[in-house]
This record gives sequence, C-alpha cells and structure tokens, in this order.
Amino acid sequence: DGEQDFKVPIWGKTMSNKLFKKPSEAQLAGNVTIYKIDSPKKGDCGESSCPAGVAHFPETFGGYKEGTCASVGYTVPDGEQDFKVPIWGKTVSIKLFKKPSEAQLAGNVTIYKID
Repeated sequence: DGEQDFKVPIWGKTMSNKLFKKPSEAQLAGNVTIYKIDSPKKGDCGESSCPAGVAHFPETFGGYKEGTCASVGYTVPDGEQDFKVPIWGKTVSIKLFKKPSEAQLAGNVTIYKID
C-alpha cells in the first residue's frame, strides 16, 4: 500500500514504485454472490454463492455478473437446480428467480360480492 522511491544503482535515477499488499486468506476465503439471466433455465435468473478468490472464472468465461437476481428485477423464487460446472466438474446449487407478474407488482386486491 502506497509508494516508495527507489534509486537505481549505476543509472542514478530515482524511480517511484507502487506497493500493494497480497490479499489475506480471509479476503480470499469470503464468498460473493453471482448471477446470470436465462441460466440454467430460460426465463429465470440463476444465482449462486462463489468463493471470492475464484469468482472471476464464471464472470470471465461463463457470463456471470457479481450481484443478485433481485438487483435486476428477478425477485420471485422459482426453486433450485443443480448445475455441473464445465471443466471444473463440480456440481453447484443454483437458486432460480423469475420476474414478478403484473398482479404481483400491483399489490393486494380486495374482491367482494354485493348481493
């Protein structure tokens, strides 16, 4: 973290080096939530928890984004589905969400009958 000046031997010039800390095991061990629309089920949003240290793989190669399905309007739970990750070979559980219907967006409606 920060910068440090370094005088290059023989050349005599001073260079500025930027310093970065290696992420801690706790930072790498934490999980992030990732989502993808139309995966694994067309019309739904699939959401899963992924270790932060490897989240860039499904984001880069699988089209997933960091965040939740709710953040993009998919708020109605629609079950879960197991998904076998290509190449890695492990099976992960994906929570499925769908967009709410117009009736669900409108809220509750009271219906009554007059005799």
